[in-house]
Amino acid sequence: MFSVLNSSAQIMCVHGGRLLLHPTQAVVKVGGGFPHCLPDLMSMPIVGCTQVGPGLVPCTLVVAADPVIGPSPKVFIGGRPAYVVRQMGVPGGMTNGVPPGMIVCADPGQLTLLA
Repeated sequence: MFSVLNSSAQIMCVHGGRLLLHPTQAVVKVGGGFPHCLPDLMSMPIVGCTQVGPGLVPCTLVVAADPVIGPSPKVFIGGRPAYVVRQMGVPGGMTNGVPPGMIVCADPGQLTLLA
């Protein structure tokens, strides 16, 4: 069972940049925050990435979240699958940085709803 990701989650790029999560729906709350659904993460900005220097581009967006975070096969909100955290604290997925970085979910934002 995996935790459903909500707007209180803490997700970072491996260089220390923080994904700025904001609610995209206000109908359902889970663990005090609004759950995120596919493809919400792809439009949330990453701020504070420290990957800078000649030939380097900082991470500003998530381009792939699997296998760290993926769609739930059981929980749907407004017809869209909710994101679940499959691997907490483990790098995975991909950002748009050059070279591409990975993301890490430090906290799913809640541990009440598992899917």
